[in-house]
Order: sequence, then C-alpha cells, then structure tokens
Amino acid sequence: MKIETIPIEKITSNPMQPREKFDREKLEELAESIKSVGIKVPIIVRPKGKQYELVSGQRRWEAAKAAKIKELIAIVKELNDNELAVESLIANEFRENLDPWERAKFLKRIKKMAKIEKDAELGKMVGMSIHALQAAWKYLDVDEEVKEKVVHGQLEARTAREIASISDKEVQRKVADIAVKQDMTVKQAQKLISAVKKAPEPIKKAILKEKIDMEDIEPIMDIGIPEKKVPRVIEEFTERKKMRDLEKKAQREMDEAYMKGELDAERVKIIRSQDEQIRDKIRNIRDSIVYMPPTTLKRIQTEKIKKESTRFIEDIINACNRLLETEEHDYLAKSRQT
Repeated sequence: MKIETIPIEKITSNPMQPREKFDREKLEELAESIKSVGIKVPIIVRPKGKQYELVSGQRRWEAAKAAKIKELIAIVKELNDNELAVESLIANEFRENLDPWERAKFLKRIKKMAKIEKDAELGKMVGMSIHALQAAWKYLDVDEEVKEKVVHGQLEARTAREIASISDKEVQRKVADIAVKQDMTVKQAQKLISAVKKAPEPIKKAILKEKIDMEDIEPIMDIGIPEKKVPRVIEEFTERKKMRDLEKKAQREMDEAYMKGELDAERVKIIRSQDEQIRDKIRNIRDSIVYMPPTTLKRIQTEKIKKESTRFIEDIINACNRLLETEEHDYLAKSRQT
C-alpha cells in the first residue's frame, strides 16, 4: 500500500461499485466544497495496467471531475477481484451509503464471483453473521412497488423485509398498502402478515379487503378458528369494524364542531365519557359469550337444553349488536347537536 498523487484522467470507475444511485444534488454540493477546501479523505485505487481502478471514493471522484480537479491523492492497494469486492462493500458500509437492496445485490454478486456456496463462508469473507446475511436475502424477494414505498419514506425497510415472506407479490402489495394506510409499526405489520399467512382463506380475503380489523382477529389467531365458525367470525368482525368506523366518524364530527365553536370542550368530554361507558358495557357482555368454547355447551347432556342454550346465546349476541348500533347512531346525533 502506498500514497500517490494521480492524474484524474488515469482513474476509472469501480466495476464492483455496490451503490446503484447517486444523488446529483449532493454531488453538486460536494463539488462546490471540493473547489473551496479540496478533498480531505484520499480515495482508494488499485493498479490496472497503466491506469488505476477505483476501490472506494466514487462520489469524491465524480465530484472532483465536476469541480475540474486535475489530480487526486489516492491510497494505492494491490487487490484481486475478490478483495476489490470486499473492500468496496466495507467502504460503503462504513459510510452507510447503501440501501438494503444495494447491499443484498452486491453480497449476491460477491458470492457468485467468489464461487461461494454457503452463507457461513461468505459471512467470514465480508464480516457478517449468517443471521444478517439471511435477513439481507429477504430484501431480494420484495415486490418493486413495495420497495418504492420504502424509497419514498412511506414504509420502513424492515417492514418491507417482513412482507417479503409472503410469496404472492399481489398480496405483498396489498399488505404494504394496509401498513401504510394504517401507519403500522414493524410489530403491527408482522401480526398482519402472520394473519394473512395463517388465517383461513375467507378471513384472509376479508383482511386484505379491509372488512375486518386486526385488533379483532389477532386474539383468536393463536387458538385457531374452526371452519364452521369462519362465516360467523367474518360477519361479526365486519359489524364490529362498521361500528368502530361510525364511532371514529362521530368523533371527527364532534372535533370539527368544537373547532368551529359549535360545541364546548366540557360537553365533548361528557358525551364521549357517557357513551363510551355504555358501549363498553354492551361490548363486554357480548364479547364474554360470543366465542364461548364449544366444550362449555358439550357439558350439557340434554340435546333440547343444548339447542335452547345455543339459541339463547345467539339472541343475547344479536341484542347486544342492535343496542350497539343504536348507541352509535345516538352518539352521531349527539355529536351534531350544538
């Protein structure tokens, strides 16, 4: 390794450059800075015949050319192709210049170029754990539209990586849409993905069409949903979502009335407090029996009493649903009062 001052025209770009995109605006800013104060950190090159090939410092080299700089101070290293690839990756990793897709693609190139079969061997070569490499590979399965949501700051990269565990690209896109729309955290998105992968097909479709909410489906995913109860679950959860949406609408309207001076803060507080208490009591009654374990009814020996008990349970659930619907409409009406 040695340090030399090299004419800029003798330096060629790095064929193993992992970074796919450069911000033109930032390059122009760097060029202006170079004109004023020069380049403080030398680039790294390797000899290539009568010329030199960049190892790291592509942005500085591009900016220097734009700034009409004639010579650059460079660290010259003797590197073979494998060493060049690793050096390029490490240089960009340290500067955090690579997005997850660029990193994954470049790691794959290194693996192919070095004819490496096992991740453990590649990990030793580039200084990454097997777990980190396996996480990197997941990004290669992300749908392009999902990736764009990450690029535009709508979705976290880790969420996109989790979404990639879904093989169907169309479902990937829909899950990403829901995650963005509902501003989900990575953990919330994981639960959504798990439900989409594990739930019976009719429930999966209802989730993707946003007919039911995850907060309803999540608690019963671990215990499983009997096939014969699937239609009832969808019907019940669809109604719950409608009621919840009505409540949100009422709250928005009440907030708007308050902002317009049509409703004072104390009245908003009283209406919400009273109505929420009533709805919570009705929900608690309904939810305590709506998913009564089948074993409870099986204990009843007489078939006639068992049927009557089942019918009685259904009557209570239906009555609770009617009460909730009435309460929601009353709440809407109260919110519009001035």
